Amino acid sequence: MCLILLKRIGEAHAKLTANSDSNIGKYLAEMVKMHGECVNSSHIGGFKSTDANIGGFKSTHANMLLDIARIFYVLVQERLCDKSLRDQTSPEPSQSDVEETFYDFVILHEAEDADEAQRLKDKLERIISGVGATFSDDFAQPGRSTLRCMEDAIENLAFTLLLLTQNFISNHSATSADSAIVNSLENRHKMNSVIPLLPRKNCLLRKSFPLVLQTKVPLDKSRRMFEHNAQKAIATEKVATQKKIWMIKQHRKKLVEEQRTP
Repeated sequence: MCLILLKRIGEAHAKLTANSDSNIGKYLAEMVKMHGECVNSSHIGGFKSTDANIGGFKSTHANMLLDIARIFYVLVQERLCDKSLRDQTSPEPSQSDVEETFYDFVILHEAEDADEAQRLKDKLERIISGVGATFSDDFAQPGRSTLRCMEDAIENLAFTLLLLTQNFISNHSATSADSAIVNSLENRHKMNSVIPLLPRKNCLLRKSFPLVLQTKVPLDKSRRMFEHNAQKAIATEKVATQKKIWMIKQHRKKLVEEQRTP
């Protein structure tokens, strides 16, 4: 039952088939074979609506097993049980398990700087051989709250690059900086993931940086070591670590949504 709730259908079916002496095992194996990955707790509980006593197995016992399976599922998902048990039962998430896209970096910028943001995105993608995005092209949606669009961007990236130009003086800019910094403080793996990005022209003077960014070393396009610094800041291993954590979170989110689906 635990394996079924955790969507490890192949392993669940193999174990249930091997346990052919159990009437309940036979019933569950049939449900798994019939419904595949769509099997859920309502299918598991189906045998409770049949005879009160199936081959000597009382429905109260069935209820107890289902409850235990549900409790173990919660413990695994919330990472509250022993690590060795988590490793045995938690599926390794893959990119196919999630619907969102993960970006190595996203450039947050003012509307007037959309073209410059795009040029820098293309440049950085070539340097780090990764996948980047800009706020205006990939996250800004007409009719949707700008703050919500910004939150979506920050939740699906490894590094936040704040494009600091002379236009970076609005409330939107301040909100971008504050949201990114708060996210990096609340998530230990996101520490040092907010990077001020200075274009070659029309860049914001250091004394005009938002207070929360004044202690951070910027990635400066005008510097001779720009490419080297970009590779060092957005390092492949750092991106991989963040992506793994992101995929685990997305997988948990998907499992919770599936459990809520009747």
